[in-house]
Amino acid sequence: MIDLEQEARAAWQAFAERYGPLFAEFDPGKVVVEVLLPPHRPGPLPEGKQAVFAFFWPDRNVFLNVAYAGPRSGPRFQVQHYSPGGSPSNLAKRLLEGKEALGLETLDRLSVGAWMRQHLARVHFLLPAEWGRDIGKLLKGYLKERWQPLLGG
Repeated sequence: MIDLEQEARAAWQAFAERYGPLFAEFDPGKVVVEVLLPPHRPGPLPEGKQAVFAFFWPDRNVFLNVAYAGPRSGPRFQVQHYSPGGSPSNLAKRLLEGKEALGLETLDRLSVGAWMRQHLARVHFLLPAEWGRDIGKLLKGYLKERWQPLLGG
């Protein structure tokens, strides 16, 4: 089984070494990497931050999704992925669409959010908002390539 904390830090270090030199404002020490193990309860997006975050399913040892939330996207970071109606694109909706293939036949619109909080882990990369969207979007793409999330992002 993957050591999620170690993998998150290794991914950040590899990204920083590869892409950091492309951005004048880049300082890898200004990024907070945190892991929320299940059961988890995501807090609000910290003031002055943007985030790249991923959902990991420990029971299957697989990443499910990688997402980005800009500095004014607190609901996207904290709650929208847990409700199939929370936004046009979110993990809850994808889980329900693929529940048979995933062996989660009992999930429904009312239970999916609670199931996610109980069974999934989250990895957060909290970046300074003043860096702009380019670094966050690049990090999201890098993590999708590295982790190959089952349900995209």
